Amino acid sequence: MDETLSDMIQRPEPLDGKKLFKDIVKSVLQLHEHYIIHRDIKPSNIMSSHATGVLKVIDYGMAKEVDF
Repeated sequence: MDETLSDMIQRPEPLDGKKLFKDIVKSVLQLHEHYIIHRDIKPSNIMSSHATGVLKVIDYGMAKEVDF
């Protein structure tokens, strides 16, 4: 079952902060490579895939495409 970072934080097991940070930064960098700014990064907008364990940024309702 996929779950958000908000859900993961509620569990008693410790989280691997280094992996979490690395996955989140990687997702944000991929967005920025496509000139997209998310503008609403928060634990409930970060989803973990149960199959892969990789964190992804979700919910692009506040996202904005920028032109440099």
